[in-house]
Formats: sequence, C-alpha cells, structure tokens
Amino acid sequence: MPRKRNGHIMQGMSDIIPHDIKQFLVANIESILQLEALLLLRRHQDQKLSCETIAIRLYVSPLDVAGTLRKLVARGLIVAEVQGAIEVFQYNYTNQAVVQAVDRVADLYTKYLIPVTNFIHQRPPKSLQEFSDAFKLNEDE
Repeated sequence: MPRKRNGHIMQGMSDIIPHDIKQFLVANIESILQLEALLLLRRHQDQKLSCETIAIRLYVSPLDVAGTLRKLVARGLIVAEVQGAIEVFQYNYTNQAVVQAVDRVADLYTKYLIPVTNFIHQRPPKSLQEFSDAFKLNEDE
C-alpha cells in the first residue's frame, strides 16, 4: 500500500525509476563514476574532452576515469578519437534511442539523485550478474 505524507501519496523507490530506465542502467552503467562521466560528456556534447579534463571535472584520478571511459566507448555511449597525441572523448548523440534514454536518466538523476544512486549501488556487479544468469532455467523447459 502506498505511503502518505502530508496528504500526498509517496512512491516507493522502485516506482520512481521506470522499468526501461532500470534496464538501461543495468545494461550500461556499473558505477556512479560511469554515470557522471556520461552525463558530463552529454552536457558538453559539442566538445571533445581528454581523460585528464574529465578526471579534473569529476574530482577523480585519470586512471579511474580511463577504465570508465573505455567501458562507455565499448557500449557505444561515447566515442573516442585521437587528436595529435591525446585521446579525446565525446558523447555519442547519433543513436536517438540512446540519446532519449540518457536524457531521461539525466532528468531522473537530477530529480531523484538518491534513488538512482541507490539503484546503481545495489545492483550486482556485471560479472556476478552474468554468472548468475548462466544458471537461470529457460521457462520453456
């Protein structure tokens, strides 16, 4: 039963994040650092940013950001390119389905920081999820 506060019905945390956005997050985002890097590049989509610049803006080490950016590139959420001797990264805004999902995630993250953060923290690591999925029985069997 929904809880009420000051006469308003409160949604549970699981109700705040739509199912399709949960699926997007599970498939693409393993950490808050990944989400923050993606959203930073989305906000500056007309710019190509280096790993060092992204690290400075997110207050983390370039080593931490480098692995994060690799995963986002592998998922097609951002693109990488070499300019001179420096690799730069940019938000991949060519896939409209991804753009719409990321726009919705950004909006939810702005409005519901704690529930989105908790959802990302509470999901199992991708390797553990893949391992457990290997043991799921097919419903048709």
